[in-house]
Amino acid sequence: MGKTHSRRRVIAFLAISATALGLSACGGGGGGSDSADGDLYAAFDKIDQGMSYEQVRDIVGFDYNAGKDDIEGRRINYKWESGRGSAQYVLLSVTIENGRTSGKIVGGYKGNNSKFW
Repeated sequence: MGKTHSRRRVIAFLAISATALGLSACGGGGGGSDSADGDLYAAFDKIDQGMSYEQVRDIVGFDYNAGKDDIEGRRINYKWESGRGSAQYVLLSVTIENGRTSGKIVGGYKGNNSKFW
């Protein structure tokens, strides 16, 4: 876990943060929300270090619906969104590294938060 590993984590964090912040600003006024809405802020609070994708999915309540990014072949960022096209848009991104959670970011109408282990 040298400087290269730390630098890669920072770069990955910045990339995820930029995506979350950019997408959280996309919400417009009015409109409904996705049929698969969940409370992604509540899910963020419940997701903890070392969880599997299946555990995270069970907390969120549905499979990722906003894509996934494979970084370095062993780190995957899964993304969930709710409220697309509304003022209540939320994006949750969870990093799974070597099969276990190593970070999470949520951004949207209630603000932004992140945690990495």
